[in-house]
Amino acid sequence: MGTRTRAFRSMEILWLKSKNQTHGCIAELANVSRSTVQRVLRIFAVKGLDGVRSFGWKGQPSALTPHRATIEEEFRASAAHGSRRGAADRGADRRPTEAITGP
Repeated sequence: MGTRTRAFRSMEILWLKSKNQTHGCIAELANVSRSTVQRVLRIFAVKGLDGVRSFGWKGQPSALTPHRATIEEEFRASAAHGSRRGAADRGADRRPTEAITGP
């Protein structure tokens, strides 16, 4: 899908349909499958524009989901120390004016 979002792709499909393009032509122009074109148009017919804009992907939960609170707490605690400390830990403690220039 590249850098285009699903919402953008869906809006493009609807726009092409409003121009009376065939499903095959829409699929080719939007670089999606005919099934995707049909799915977007079906969602639009049932749920309208809000239905098309919504993400709607459920997926599988991450193995880290049960540990979310602990991870967030640790991140906030380490972020409170500032980003310079993190950069120094990674060996990137040079200031922009101290950058090494190439030949």
